[in-house]
Amino acid sequence: MNNQLVDGILSLSPKEINKESDDINLLFFFVKQMKIEYQMFSIFLSDVEHGSHILFGSYDPKAFDENAEIKIIKTVNSDSWAVDL
Repeated sequence: MNNQLVDGILSLSPKEINKESDDINLLFFFVKQMKIEYQMFSIFLSDVEHGSHILFGSYDPKAFDENAEIKIIKTVNSDSWAVDL
């Protein structure tokens, strides 16, 4: 086993959790490598039609009903995924 650092599940923890290196956070690494523009990810869970998937840097508009409203909710701070509801 090597001593490589990881940052949460799939390296998706908020940036402030581990300030040692941007390279161990998947979103910041992808932005730095210009693979994605936005430091975001979306998860769609389904057992029918579209199937479940995760998307880095965006969201999948086809995963929503045509009349669905998308609301982006910011986290309460940069070291947690907690949101005000």
